[in-house]
Formats: sequence, structure tokens, C-alpha cells
Amino acid sequence: MTQSHYTGAASEQLAAAFFLRNGCQIFWPGAQQGATDFVADVNNRLLRVQVKTGYWAQVGPHRYLKAKVLCRSEGKRVHPSTKYDLLVVVNGENLWIIPATELGTSGLSLEGARHTTRWAKYKRHLSDGL
Repeated sequence: MTQSHYTGAASEQLAAAFFLRNGCQIFWPGAQQGATDFVADVNNRLLRVQVKTGYWAQVGPHRYLKAKVLCRSEGKRVHPSTKYDLLVVVNGENLWIIPATELGTSGLSLEGARHTTRWAKYKRHLSDGL
């Protein structure tokens, strides 16, 4: 496994811990090759969860907190948003829990110039509730 795989696995565990801490049950798939990293039972609704690790990118004078949801070579989503119900982006002690229906077809910038307000309502701290 590469360092990015370990980082991704840690983000998945942090996201799962957040849901567990908030009284949800977590179910792990038998194979880790699909778009669903785990399933969370939230208020008796089974939701497929895709987890991504957020990273800071410098674009000119601006810094953006981004999540890789597009395949660069093809310009397509790494995993189509029809394959999961929630996208959870983890960065440090913060996470963004975004319904897949809110995602567009472009890349995802969570914080930085012009992007903070759109995604702010989905931001949580690890110690917060759902």
C-alpha cells in the first residue's frame, strides 16, 4: 500500500467513527473496490458513504481545500455520485458530509476564495453531532 492508501484508510476510519459516535451502525463491504466505503444506518435509513481525504491546493495566490472526485485524464467522476448517497470529505478534525444529490459535474473545492459559503452548511467537527 502507498502512503495515499494509508491516508485514505485513516479518513474512512475517522468518518466511520463520527457516525458511530452519533449512534449510527456501520457496515463494511466485503471488498473495498467500489464506490461505497461503508454503509451507515442513519435514523433507520441505510446510506452508502464514499469518503475522500481533503487536501490544500495552491492556485496562483489562492489556497483551496479540495477533494479528488474527478479522474484527471477522463474528466469523469472517480465514482459516479449515483453509486453512493453521501460524500464525506475528511481534513484534519473537520469533515464535510455532502449529499450526493448536491454534487455537480465539476471538481470540489470546499474552502478558499469564493467556495466557503456553498459548502459551509455541510461542515462538521469530529466532536459535533449529525
